[in-house]
Amino acid sequence: GIHPWRVKNNIDIDKFEYYIKNTPLIGEIGLDFHWIEDKDTYPHQIKVFEFFLQSAKKYDKYINIHTKGCEELILNLLKKYDISSQSIIHWYSGDKDTLKKLIDAKCYFTGSVDLGYIKHSKDIIKEIPANKLLAETDGPTALQWVNGTYGMPDEIKNVYKNICEIKNLDIEEYKYNAQIIMTNIINNK
Repeated sequence: GIHPWRVKNNIDIDKFEYYIKNTPLIGEIGLDFHWIEDKDTYPHQIKVFEFFLQSAKKYDKYINIHTKGCEELILNLLKKYDISSQSIIHWYSGDKDTLKKLIDAKCYFTGSVDLGYIKHSKDIIKEIPANKLLAETDGPTALQWVNGTYGMPDEIKNVYKNICEIKNLDIEEYKYNAQIIMTNIINNK
């Protein structure tokens, strides 16, 4: 996929079709109207995002979605392309009303490294059903953004711990269930 921060007006998105056909998951795709302040890029972001939604639907693929600042628009596009149940909402930080609609649309979600630091993220995680919740670190720089520490892969242990504390879950059971969910997504079940 193409992250919304990397969308360029001159990109040949059709060349991605070969890769889409041959991968179990498309990501990270989406829209960003929060961190990207140049509103002139928004129509092209939407065009590229819709290409990936159409392709995901055509080839029956799961998608990992960046939603910053345009959660309601993304919800509407997921419904338009009838692909919300194959969507993983990456590190959701929007409002709770849209969250509820995304949950009702059967989307999956990820919890990330900010769970130990940001109350809004904890409140969001409380609302997401455990069978729709995965853990992620978002790479080494996400933790650096949150607390100034460069994140290593084993930071996932803290994400698991925080999710389980917030949701009052047994950590081993949650990790096992999250692994099954992710395996099913990768195998497109």
